[in-house]
Amino acid sequence: MFYTKRTVSRIMACIFAMCISVLMLQMNETGANAIIKIFAPYSILQTNNNTSISVMGATATEQRPSEALPSYSTNCKILIYHTHTNEAYLESAQNRYENLAGRSPNSDLTVQAAGSALSDMLISLGFDNDHDTTDNETNGYNQAYKQSATLINSNIKQNGEYTVYIDLHRDAYTHNSIPTVEINGKSVAKIMFVVGGKSPTATKNREFANKVAAELNAIHPNLCEKVLFASNSKYNQDYSDKCLLIEVGDNAVTVEEACNAAEYVAIAIGRVLAKEGTIFS
Repeated sequence: MFYTKRTVSRIMACIFAMCISVLMLQMNETGANAIIKIFAPYSILQTNNNTSISVMGATATEQRPSEALPSYSTNCKILIYHTHTNEAYLESAQNRYENLAGRSPNSDLTVQAAGSALSDMLISLGFDNDHDTTDNETNGYNQAYKQSATLINSNIKQNGEYTVYIDLHRDAYTHNSIPTVEINGKSVAKIMFVVGGKSPTATKNREFANKVAAELNAIHPNLCEKVLFASNSKYNQDYSDKCLLIEVGDNAVTVEEACNAAEYVAIAIGRVLAKEGTIFS
């Protein structure tokens, strides 16, 4: 079909008018950021206190797990397990500070759910991993690390050595603390690492934890609270120089917030291993 120049001009004018109408409607709801949402070639990534905009290739402070994920080519194997298997999260954020979570036999509400989210994201990134949900508290809380050591040895015997060992826990809420951050409109649990100083590989484990923490805080400056060095403990961190004890959230966060955080842990680990040359993207 052939159009005259006048017809084309009229069509273009109509399209422009429609765009302006949509823009005005969105500005009524969201303000000036609506302009960027319509015309910017990349997404806006927001937190409660910070907004970082990725436009024309500019570096963003945050990255959504669902967008532009790398795909790694790697022979790395990762083991995920839970020494304190029944540490639970909240089902809902309602009255979160009055109804702190304890322990639960329902794996969908415990650290096992966060471990599954971590495992799934690692698979999406190209990492082979085993998520062992064996209950390590059957002989009591104080015997849990002995039981998880047996779990680790069993997995190594069956599957061979792993590159990274992840013991995923959840922390206890600290009064007056803020246990979450907001990333791209989603509430995400804060993260902490604990390094056992009695491990013969403590120095290397600490270096690895610090690198992962730095990558998490490149995603959001408050996502990882700290790397705690426990000089009188080992925490079964003598199997590798990449052993991580990760506290994903605390008992004032929801299981959804913990799972959101676990996805970012996977992204951060992938970035560190890529930078170290352990894997190739």
